[in-house]
Amino acid sequence: MQDILVYLVFILLGVGLGVLVRKKRGNTGPISVVSAVKSISICTLLFVMSTRIGSNEDVANNLGTIGVYGFVFTIIVMVMTLITAFAFRKMLGFNAHGGIGNAINASSSSSIATNEYFAIEKNLETSDSTEKEEETTKAESEKSVVDQTTVFILVFVVLGILCGHFLVNRIFDDYDVFVKLSSMTIKIGLSTLLFLVGFDLGYEESGMGDFKSAGIKIAFFPIATIVGTLIGGVIASFLMPVTMRESLAIASGFGWYSLAPVIIMDAGHVTASAISFLHNVLRELLTILFVPLIAKYVGYIEASCVPGAPGMDICLPIVERSTNGTIAIYSFINGAVTSALVPILVSIFIVDSPM
Repeated sequence: MQDILVYLVFILLGVGLGVLVRKKRGNTGPISVVSAVKSISICTLLFVMSTRIGSNEDVANNLGTIGVYGFVFTIIVMVMTLITAFAFRKMLGFNAHGGIGNAINASSSSSIATNEYFAIEKNLETSDSTEKEEETTKAESEKSVVDQTTVFILVFVVLGILCGHFLVNRIFDDYDVFVKLSSMTIKIGLSTLLFLVGFDLGYEESGMGDFKSAGIKIAFFPIATIVGTLIGGVIASFLMPVTMRESLAIASGFGWYSLAPVIIMDAGHVTASAISFLHNVLRELLTILFVPLIAKYVGYIEASCVPGAPGMDICLPIVERSTNGTIAIYSFINGAVTSALVPILVSIFIVDSPM
């Protein structure tokens, strides 16, 4: 809880500075230094997180059959969360890019429609012919950025896992020292990223407008994540060697692999604990890989809901890079709420369930 409060402070400080800069110099376009530092923060977070996972012996010791169960469980949960988030977004009146209302002309092609939406947001004043040329250029650029982002994510995740598996034990005699150092690095990198996300939100008037217009509807995004995840847990219970309550307890980890499996193990459910660990690790990893594609082909709101608890930390830079600052704030809120519910829901579902 303390970390959540610290992160919120960094976001608010960033928003405040962004507003001050906008009022003093006006919004003259992206600030290169901010973009550069944000990219460095993202690289750092991806690499360190992956190194932590690669160095964890529990991952290697729980592969095989349990790994298959964990993978299937994760796919089911993520798909159901995606479907539920999509349904909630439609019911609440958000468009694919997280704005209120239908800002995209349905009669246009998808790439042109997307760029018309951004053109409206930025109040571009161009002639019809120039506008079409710019839209085509932006569409190609957007596709390239998404593709590069996916490759970028995959490279850093793979490098991190390999370094964690082959180098950490050779470099650090005491593994706890590595854990403390990596945890501190993650906190610093995340605090920096959240500050810059807040800065972008305050600096971009359109982003602040989207955030304000969403209002109380933001509260429904965590609900969509929770409902979709639990539905996935119910469905998965019919395919796993666990009870319904155990399956719901596994799903209630929401991607927090360092807490949920411990609670389940403490209750004496060894198999469920192993599946829980791998499921939550995989939810985090698969989210990192698929969020850019979800944001591009499904919607920004869905991309912020699928991560669950990691949406407020490890997966946040991927959400921000694949969507925008406003959606990153939604992701943080969603992650904070689901993280707070993990110990409560897991304990409720696992108590008194068959051993």
